[in-house]
Amino acid sequence: MKGRSLKRWGWLALLAIVLPIPCWLGLALLLGSIPANPAPPDLGPDAIEIALVSNGWHVDLILPAQAGGIDWRDDFPSTDTRHPFPSTHVAIGWGDRDFYLETPRLRDLKAKTALNALLGRGAAVMHVAHLPGMPHGAQTRRWKMAPKPYQHLAARLRAELQRDENGKSIPIVGEGFGSADAFYEAKGHYSPITTCNEWLAAHLRAAGLPAGLWSPLPSSLIEAGWR
Repeated sequence: MKGRSLKRWGWLALLAIVLPIPCWLGLALLLGSIPANPAPPDLGPDAIEIALVSNGWHVDLILPAQAGGIDWRDDFPSTDTRHPFPSTHVAIGWGDRDFYLETPRLRDLKAKTALNALLGRGAAVMHVAHLPGMPHGAQTRRWKMAPKPYQHLAARLRAELQRDENGKSIPIVGEGFGSADAFYEAKGHYSPITTCNEWLAAHLRAAGLPAGLWSPLPSSLIEAGWR
């Protein structure tokens, strides 16, 4: 009887671990397919073009280096990278510090790193890459914004940065995936609720863009929320 009871509790424990995964996935697919805001009308010649780019598991936000009164080079100077150059756009992403720094490719992911990120144990960082132009490709979605909502989006993103006593962003020296990117100390913590993609979606929703109601998956940003 004792062995049978232990076996039963073992199955219950396994079910408690596994069952939330399909529930989380189903909810992510459902809510991610429902745009939070209607698509805005044609915005005219003053519209600012932005984009989303997915690598299959993470989405970056592409913004012009200078537009709408916002110059991202003030917060993210190219001199913070290994090979400074006059970029035209910046790619911005957010996530768990250890996950980002220790997982340049998905195949580099370690169980301990993933668990700590899911538990929200680590600090967050912002990853910024300098680009020579607007990217293209199947996993890229472009959008246009009026200057005022764009400035609101920029203010929210800037508020996510940790800053030094002089109000400057804080680069993580010597870290980067390549020669034209850098990491910066950021606020918040990654979790199954606030994933890197949902963090971005929340800012897009607040700026009036039609990201999904909850978008922890990249497909919710690249496909469902941006039709």
